Amino acid sequence: RDGITQNYQLAYQWIKKAAEQKEPEAIGRLGAMHMTGTGANEDFQKGYDYSLEAAKLGNYTGIFDLGQFYEHGIKVEQSLELALAHYLIAKELYLKNDIKDELADQAILRLKNQLSAAQIQQAQQEIPRLKKDYGLL
Repeated sequence: RDGITQNYQLAYQWIKKAAEQKEPEAIGRLGAMHMTGTGANEDFQKGYDYSLEAAKLGNYTGIFDLGQFYEHGIKVEQSLELALAHYLIAKELYLKNDIKDELADQAILRLKNQLSAAQIQQAQQEIPRLKKDYGLL
């Protein structure tokens, strides 16, 4: 890092080039960058669209970020059950790819503390449908 300046706008340009080649991780990163306004204009619609595209390619970043959209009711109707289902799928993919992500663990714990047992069961029942939608089955 010594002597290297972070340039999020330049990073966005390179990530966008990779996304144009249908690289799932790059598409997921574009979604995250638009969600947060890091290196790109904050644009929740673009963030959602990129996250959904990445999720449909089985990308864990896209799936996790869709959980955030559902948790907070951004661009979709708020559904803590669907948020939890997305976080659980993302965590499964993180583990499968030997990636440790405390954000997924925190989100799962936070929602499990908010939801009833019936709501948690409903979230778990959504997982097979979502996995099918995202090409994971």
